[in-house]
Amino acid sequence: MNVIIHKCKYKEGQKTLYCTENEPTYDLKFLGFKNKVYITNFALGNITGENESLALVIKEKDEESDNYAYLAVLDYHNKKNYVTKTDILAGQGRDEQLNLCDVTGDGKDELILSSEPNTTIDWNLYGFEDGALKQIYSNVEKQDLESEGFKTELLDDYKVKVTGNNFSQTISLLDLGVKKDDLEYKKPKDLDKSDNQNARVYKNGKLLKKYKNQSNVVEIKALMAKDWDKGFADYDYFKNIDMDEGICTPLRIALGDVEIGTLNIYLKYDKADDGLMISKVEVVDSKSEPGEED
Repeated sequence: MNVIIHKCKYKEGQKTLYCTENEPTYDLKFLGFKNKVYITNFALGNITGENESLALVIKEKDEESDNYAYLAVLDYHNKKNYVTKTDILAGQGRDEQLNLCDVTGDGKDELILSSEPNTTIDWNLYGFEDGALKQIYSNVEKQDLESEGFKTELLDDYKVKVTGNNFSQTISLLDLGVKKDDLEYKKPKDLDKSDNQNARVYKNGKLLKKYKNQSNVVEIKALMAKDWDKGFADYDYFKNIDMDEGICTPLRIALGDVEIGTLNIYLKYDKADDGLMISKVEVVDSKSEPGEED
């Protein structure tokens, strides 16, 4: 099967998307689709455990509010096909990804479908079990292994405490690269508009009373792309996964209007629960790459 990917781009200088005219659509009635569809991504891998199969990400041509992406696996060797509807909105094939990796260690490739980033990246993990594609993890409805599972607390002496999922780490804001002078309170009239005033929460190193026991001053933000270039988003969290470390999902830590650090969460497959579990968590400065020591 020759696959031509459905790709859309931003018009130069505009935020609206356009798609190449006469992009191909495919008749996949044998998979249960009544109308022709777009294919937005594909990959080859040993998904069923027997031989190499073709995996497709499918977008229905009709634009609907619940137009979710489908995953299909075409096992040509055994002349069998498998399809499932994901809970990720179908993208334009621009920045979404389909990555294959043996996450569970069973010798088969699992499928990781991740969305076109906006303020977040949605992702699903699927495996092949008992003759069907089975969802192992989704961060769409529940993010207890990501931002929802952690909270922050500011402390005296320019420190922040991050806790959650059996993890606790207290780290100096100064070690994260924030300047002490930028943390000390000053009257708004003495500051220019570009100043990160929401970060000025201390007076002589003591946390101002109104910020005590508040978890929204230092915010843990959702997973998103690393870099953006002319409307294109780049992220590699699900490519070339180090299975000793696990899947690393780096969440941004922001103080006021400025990103000050990263919460690296490593996820590994737990056979007993048949799902992902947190194997390691670390708080690092925003310039560190996953796995680097401060």
